[in-house]
Amino acid sequence: MKKFVAAIALAAFCAACSPGENEVRDTSVTEDTQELTAETVVGDWSGQLSVPGGPELWLVFHITEADEEGGLAITMDSPDQGAMGIAGENASVEDGTFQASFPVIGARFTMTPGDGEEMKGAWIQGLPMPFALTRGNNVPARARPQEPQTRDYVVETVSFPGGADDVELAGELTLPAGDGPFPALVLISGSGPQDRNEELMGHRPFLVLSDHLTRSGYAVLRYDDRGFSESTGDYASATTRDFADDAAAALAYLKADARIDAARTAYVGHSEGGLVAPMATQVEPAAALVLLAGPAVPLSDVLLRQTADIMRVEGASEEDIETALAVNQSAFDIARAGNEDADALEAEMKAAFVSSGVNETMAENMSERMTGPWMAWIMDYDPVPALEAYDGPVLALFGSMDVQVAPDASEGIMREALSHPDSDVVTLDGLNHLFQPAETGAMSEYLEIETTMDPAALEAVSDWLDDALGAG
Repeated sequence: MKKFVAAIALAAFCAACSPGENEVRDTSVTEDTQELTAETVVGDWSGQLSVPGGPELWLVFHITEADEEGGLAITMDSPDQGAMGIAGENASVEDGTFQASFPVIGARFTMTPGDGEEMKGAWIQGLPMPFALTRGNNVPARARPQEPQTRDYVVETVSFPGGADDVELAGELTLPAGDGPFPALVLISGSGPQDRNEELMGHRPFLVLSDHLTRSGYAVLRYDDRGFSESTGDYASATTRDFADDAAAALAYLKADARIDAARTAYVGHSEGGLVAPMATQVEPAAALVLLAGPAVPLSDVLLRQTADIMRVEGASEEDIETALAVNQSAFDIARAGNEDADALEAEMKAAFVSSGVNETMAENMSERMTGPWMAWIMDYDPVPALEAYDGPVLALFGSMDVQVAPDASEGIMREALSHPDSDVVTLDGLNHLFQPAETGAMSEYLEIETTMDPAALEAVSDWLDDALGAG
């Protein structure tokens, strides 16, 4: 659970900020600045955005002429998050100020001239943040030493029907050299729209994991979430139940391949994928499950603990943490009470956020998410019955420094729920939610850590699967 839950924690944290902390530094024009015009802003621009409670993210803007009358078009890339070509609107230069908006992420910015080839201003996504851009794409290459440079095994681009009539899932199947049949795995990503590599914060965890597992003797299928990247369907209206149907469809597709040993298959789910996997096996059975940072408690409990843990490692006071928890708890209470009028429910949720100190823009964004179909379905979903119903072996792997899915909240419950004698619940010391070696576990570290997935975690997964399924 990554992008969405991080946004909830950020919204709650900002509710506790003082007005002074939300102000933007002066960006007034100096003698060295050059006037901005529609003509001078055309081109590529890039800069780093410092996110409160998070990392510094590189953003790249591509500005082009939209018409002969001087109109502008804009798209944005967030390479550290693996998001490219985000459509912008309302790009214009008025009275020397450049502005644009990105409705899909609830953000906008305004820019005034800086020194030479620079613009300075504010990025506004709930709260305003100082922001500066320089001409050109200046994003430095980040070292990701685990990403495979060559893949000397079978690599196939595939597509197959998903869990609904309008869903066609696109992905990649990798197989070891040889004739097979091979034991096979379906990788299931965490929350938020994810591509087949589960790309985020400059890392591609599923690419690294699939490479390791394929070299260990397993066929591996990973795919873009419905409605994202090359897969069709509507992500916004989907629930975790729908994602389970998609995962089941992926395993059914694998089993139909003559190169696959249908009796030796497993789901490998990360974060929310750890909730999806036990549900998917009720639709399309698997011989084993691997749950990577998969919670054994309802999402509402996960989010409250997550909010506190994230804020604490980022240095927030206990008073601010209590305020943030009260904001989130109030939102959960409103969502549980419900309202047949969806607009009225969203308005009530927004009013609650605003009264707690969240500004209008972020309150609107958060209320939309908190009243959407995904949250309504999963908020109080109890993972335990699905875990108890599964009678095959399960590996539940946690990182001791995970601040998104606290291991101590799920370990004991997970052990009690798993019935197979070969099941195991393991917490790896010093690893975060992405199973990277971490200093504090803070989300702000994800981007800066070169390791995509610690070798100890990779080996823990493949060694356990060797016992549960048998490679080769």
